[in-house]
Formats: sequence, structure tokens, C-alpha cells
Amino acid sequence: MSRSIGTVFEDRGFTVVRAASGTLALNLARRSHPDVVLLDDDQAGLDAVSVCRALRDDPLFDPSTPVVITSSVQLGASTRTAAYEAGAWEYCSQPVDVEQLVLKIRTFLRARQEATQARSERCLDVATGLYTAHGMEQVAYQLRARAARDAEPLTCLTLTPERTAPDGSTPAADENIRHAAALANICRLHSRKSDFVGHAGPARVAILAPDTDAVGARSLAARLERSFDDGLRKAMKAGEYRLRGGYCSVADAAGAKIDPGDLIDRAAAALEQLRRRNSSDLLLGFEELSPA
Repeated sequence: MSRSIGTVFEDRGFTVVRAASGTLALNLARRSHPDVVLLDDDQAGLDAVSVCRALRDDPLFDPSTPVVITSSVQLGASTRTAAYEAGAWEYCSQPVDVEQLVLKIRTFLRARQEATQARSERCLDVATGLYTAHGMEQVAYQLRARAARDAEPLTCLTLTPERTAPDGSTPAADENIRHAAALANICRLHSRKSDFVGHAGPARVAILAPDTDAVGARSLAARLERSFDDGLRKAMKAGEYRLRGGYCSVADAAGAKIDPGDLIDRAAAALEQLRRRNSSDLLLGFEELSPA
């Protein structure tokens, strides 16, 4: 039946990728980010409801992806209820009207597209192309889940530009904000493709860097400082500019007892503490702060 349904979807313009068992289907769905997941309740290994539940509980799986379960036999109301409780959008048993199923899935996909667009508008600043504070928090949760799975390090680096006038005074906040926009562009150009760049408040830029420890955070900050020197300072003739930053790193995301959102807050706290100190240091790690 699954082969027959797959053929109908291919005839309607869908690209179909098949998995021979529930375990393979789970791994494929996690890895390939499909538009729709269609599970056959007669698959070997993990049953369809278990696969559906595992996907629903996986923070790396898009919750707006429709999951449909089909069965070649008539099952009781309790099985259907369990499927819906596990997160299935639809549960179909024999006889399956494939034409109706195609129409339902097209409706599901339109709903998914609208949800994705709404989520994107909340997570991305259209004017700058950077992640919003809400978007950075969502990314942090996803990166933490991914890093924890492979016991990898994870870092958040928060940066702000500062201009110190010859008399020691500092410029107005709106001037720093304008410079921060230039800094954001530098961060976007010179950070790695795997890094995520977003807003961390007025005149501040945050970078979430997967597979990066404290040593890597300092290396990233140094590279951005050089780019900042070459780009921003050449463009600004008056005054002297410097880039200051705070970071927070976890060496093993699997064992770290820290909320992903706290990673961003701690990097910002380190930056704020650095700015309050009468020091020429340009970077401070959260672990270097006193308990107070």
C-alpha cells in the first residue's frame, strides 16, 4: 500500500524518499527536513506511533511538519487516539482514499508554509537580516540539542563597538547603534557559515557558535577585531574605535547544566561587566566573573 501511495504522490509532483523500517524513517526525517512525513503502521522495527512521538519530542524536528499515519487494517478508537496524542495530523486506515489524502496534505502544507513564514517574521529582522532576540533564543535551543547529542562545545559571543573621544568622553548611544549596524555586517561576512548572528540589544551583536569552546571564542573575537579594524575604523575618521566583547562557553553541551537562553544572557553579562571595569581588556568570559 505504501508503494502505491508513494507512486500517486510522485505522479502529483512530489519527491518521495522511502525508508524500509520505523528506525530508518525516524533517522531520515531528522536528517532530511521533509515537508511531510507519511508513516505506514506496518513498518518493521519501531511502530508508526512511536516514530511520530519521537519526532514530536525532538527539538531539532520542525513541529509544523505534517505527520500522517496509514494502516492497512481497521484499528480501534484507542489506536487512533494514541496516534493523535503522539502528534499525528491524520490517521488513515483501509480503505484509504489516496486522492483525498493528497488534497488533505496540500492543505496541511499551506498551513505549514504560513506557520513557517510567521515564525520567520518573529525570528528575523527584515531590515538587517539578523536574528531577533527571540530568534536567537530559538536557535540556542536547537544548537544545544544538537551539541548535546554529540557532546560538543557551544559558545555565545556578544560584541559592541565603542568610540572613545580624545578627551575620554564617549559618544551618544545612537552613534554607537549606527556603528553596531556596521559591526553586524562585519560579523555576518567574517563569521563561519555555521555561526548564527543576531541582535543582543541596542548597539550589540550576538553570535552563537556551535562546536566552539572558550579558546575558539577568543579566536573568533580576535578575527572579528581585525576585520573591525580594517573596515569600520577606515570608514570613521574621527575618534578611536574599539570592539569589546563578552562570551560564555560550555565545553560539553550534554553535561552542562545551563538553560540555552542563559548562554546568551551570560555572554551579555560578561560584556556589561567588562564595560564597567576601568580596564583596557577587550574580551571577558563569564567564568572570569566573581560570584557577586
